[in-house]
Amino acid sequence: MGDWLPWIRSPDAEINQFRDRMVARHRDLVRNDGLAAGGITRILDNTVGASMRLSANPDYRALAAMTGNRKFDAVWAEEYRRAAEALWRGYADDIGRYNDVSRQLTVSQQLRLALRHKLIDGDSLIVSYWMPERVGYGRATYATAFMVVDPDRLSNPLQMVDSKYMRGGVEIDDHGVPLAYHIRKAHQNDWYNSVESMDWERVEREDEDGWRRVIHDFEHDRAGQNRGVGVFTPVLARFKMLARYSGVELQAATIAATFGTYVTSPYDPAQVA
Repeated sequence: MGDWLPWIRSPDAEINQFRDRMVARHRDLVRNDGLAAGGITRILDNTVGASMRLSANPDYRALAAMTGNRKFDAVWAEEYRRAAEALWRGYADDIGRYNDVSRQLTVSQQLRLALRHKLIDGDSLIVSYWMPERVGYGRATYATAFMVVDPDRLSNPLQMVDSKYMRGGVEIDDHGVPLAYHIRKAHQNDWYNSVESMDWERVEREDEDGWRRVIHDFEHDRAGQNRGVGVFTPVLARFKMLARYSGVELQAATIAATFGTYVTSPYDPAQVA
């Protein structure tokens, strides 16, 4: 292993400068390889499935101990569970899709899409909005709405390189706490939104009242990591070689099927053999 001399880098230095290339290869693989696409679909079906249901089971014993209120009992917990789950179903499965900023997805579909981004792109990014103008009779019941954002849009303003307080679009402090996220207003390769693609919006992680504005989820493989890596990264080269091998085998079988050998002779087949 004398010629195997990898460098020691920080997690952000290893990931961020090569992220676009890795993600593009991951998406191409999942889009064109049946094995990769089936693996992602199986994980999504086993994790989210067709619908995510709320299971509201409050710990009434802990509530009674913390508050000293003995009315927090099993009867109250059952009543609360039924009420909370009913309200959640009305919000999450709203036929008007007012839980989604774009009004296209239910909460379960948003979770499935976010997990898909996390598996393939390495990150899932969700921004919450307060939209009281949608609340009304026959419209939204709650003003809270969520939007699943393509992780490609999370990047440093003006495509600057990483710095001490800016890592792949994530603004951090001296302790590594994410303070804000810099999100493009449009995808960088959308030619019809070329102006918006070079404009970044700074979205703080939390409002002044503590309301969570941005949910950035990824697997932490190392301490100090601020962007994630897709699940296909360790096997990307092997998947690509396997796809090429399958293609070459199919070509060989096709060519072999076009050739035939014939022997003509006046003698009987046994003598020819």
